[in-house]
Amino acid sequence: MIKKIFKYILVLILGFAIILAFNIKCIIRTLIGIPCPGCGMTRAWIEAINFNFYEAFKFHPLFLLAPILIILIIIRGKESTDKYTKYIDISIVAIIILFLGVYVFRMYRYFPSDIPMNINRESILFRIINLIKGL
Repeated sequence: MIKKIFKYILVLILGFAIILAFNIKCIIRTLIGIPCPGCGMTRAWIEAINFNFYEAFKFHPLFLLAPILIILIIIRGKESTDKYTKYIDISIVAIIILFLGVYVFRMYRYFPSDIPMNINRESILFRIINLIKGL
């Protein structure tokens, strides 16, 4: 169990290093130009760390649920059959549904102009489309 958690932490650190090295703010927005359900999460945590909770909730209202979701997924990944597995599964599904619901609302309310739900016209997909249009 400890080795598995260590591997997860190592993968997370490596992922963050790549994101920082290439200045990628959001992989989804970099690739396809539209925000993902977690868009604004990093900025929300930065604001929370600086005790700007109002701004943190503006960037992503569910930022506090992200670490809980990750912990639940790691716990669930140990393939146990104990009596709590059902409750863990229900919690994971409920949090994911909540994230998707908030995403739909934010896309309806704020897309395509309000940060962090703004469109990225410099994304790889937009560049490909513009390249094809130019042919």
